[in-house]
Amino acid sequence: MLQGTLHTPDATMRAYVEAVDAIVAAGHDPVATTRMVEQAAQNLIPSNYEVPAGLRTEYPSAVYTRNLVYSDPELRFAVVAIVWGSFRESRIHDHMNWCVVRCLAGTCFETSYSIVDDAVCNGRAEVCVSGGRLLQQGGVLGIVPPPRANLHRMANAGWPVLVTLHTYGDPGTRARVFDPVERSIEIVNLQFHNLLP
Repeated sequence: MLQGTLHTPDATMRAYVEAVDAIVAAGHDPVATTRMVEQAAQNLIPSNYEVPAGLRTEYPSAVYTRNLVYSDPELRFAVVAIVWGSFRESRIHDHMNWCVVRCLAGTCFETSYSIVDDAVCNGRAEVCVSGGRLLQQGGVLGIVPPPRANLHRMANAGWPVLVTLHTYGDPGTRARVFDPVERSIEIVNLQFHNLLP
């Protein structure tokens, strides 16, 4: 039984969140956890699944809208529906933990980056593009914790609205943001737009 608040009465989301809760409670290493959550997203969320209306709302002043679906009270994971307008994109970032993304509508493009320096120090790092991939509706993407493969930029690859479901291996409220021109790094606090007054 879930201990946190599920911000939708939707049965599909409940089944998925309960599965993630069980996976996280089993205490596997982060890579294994990522792979199991990927499987749960693939198996429990139909490729034609439509996010409930309350979680599809766009916040007008945001580059993209982050709507909280579920936050674990023990801060072990969070599930967030993100709504992206046409050709909107995130900054280059990592989540400092594992993440699984399920594309629910539209087409997502992920650009991966590598840190060129030996180490991130003094709030500075040089990054370069290391790859890119399209995630079509129904696709699932697992992102393991740094330093292996977590530095990326997500974008809506087209005109139609993009909706992605992100499951983070933490509360989903912080990210490290990289500025490739300034070679700077900052920790940013992330908000959930559906919880704003």
